[in-house]
Amino acid sequence: MSTDGPGEEAADSFLERLRGEDPLSARPDPTGGHPTRPDTGAGDGRPAEGRRRPTPPRLEEACPVTPAIRDATLGGVAHVGPPLERRFGTERRLRTGDVPARVDVRAFRAPGTDTDGFGAALRAQLDRWADLGDIEGVVPALEHGVADRPWVVTPSIGPSLGGRDTPPLRRALRQTVHLADALVALHDRGVVHAGVDPRNIVFTVGREDPPRPALHNPGLVDVYRRYEDPAGVLDPRYAAPEFFGTDRGMVDRTTDVYGLGAVCYRLLVGVPPVSGSAEAIADRVTADEPFAAPSSVEPRVPEALDDVLLTATATDPFERYETAREFRAALATVLEGRRE
Repeated sequence: MSTDGPGEEAADSFLERLRGEDPLSARPDPTGGHPTRPDTGAGDGRPAEGRRRPTPPRLEEACPVTPAIRDATLGGVAHVGPPLERRFGTERRLRTGDVPARVDVRAFRAPGTDTDGFGAALRAQLDRWADLGDIEGVVPALEHGVADRPWVVTPSIGPSLGGRDTPPLRRALRQTVHLADALVALHDRGVVHAGVDPRNIVFTVGREDPPRPALHNPGLVDVYRRYEDPAGVLDPRYAAPEFFGTDRGMVDRTTDVYGLGAVCYRLLVGVPPVSGSAEAIADRVTADEPFAAPSSVEPRVPEALDDVLLTATATDPFERYETAREFRAALATVLEGRRE
């Protein structure tokens, strides 16, 4: 995505609101900090007549501030990070000056083709996401709204699963069980994530050691896929067959089971269950053949997990675990059996 696209325009409008100053006279500091006015002083470190000290921008001027956000950030933003192109739009990281709290503000991009109904569908999904803030293992949407583009504020996240090394076996199983718990909670609320892949599994910034994974962007892939090729918002290597053709079934809860099963496969083996071009992947996952057993690819994986993961990633939705709860129970049984 080019830097002059709609997401960048929306992010720039956020930055102007955050600065709380006339964007024509304010300028960002060279290190990427908050903006300052032109220097009219003598440069001796003391205020000079006509000089204005930099004023930290306010989060309130980017979006409505709930008490939770105000408590987390004390209402002030001391640093606005550079724009970063993400899967769903342009994102900036905000840091407060009083406490080490960080939040990410994302301006969503519009799909490149037919957009009729897109804005309403995205706003409805953001409303649903905002109602999931009490679920452990799901990145919360702290605030959301519409400026030039729909936007959302979330706690700052760390690296995604896609950028991490393969963890030890027990940790990989614990992480998958934790994510399965989050999926169970989402499904109990009537929400299908529809985009479980390594880039939508993140490790939040915090003090947990080891850090725990969380599901990000619940339901957003399901919105975008109706207006553009799903490969733009979902890694095809983790996509269930129903993404490749309506004749393969609907995207529903068992789609999430497939996605988490494929992610667990990658956690345990170090590679996704299928790879290659998008066309080759589509041919492979719609061929109604099981993937290679994980233990045949990575000897450290116990054979007890083969049936669990091959059931979760069955190409026929009716052959998968019917619910995330069933998948979670099967994983927990293997994990319990490996306790020393």
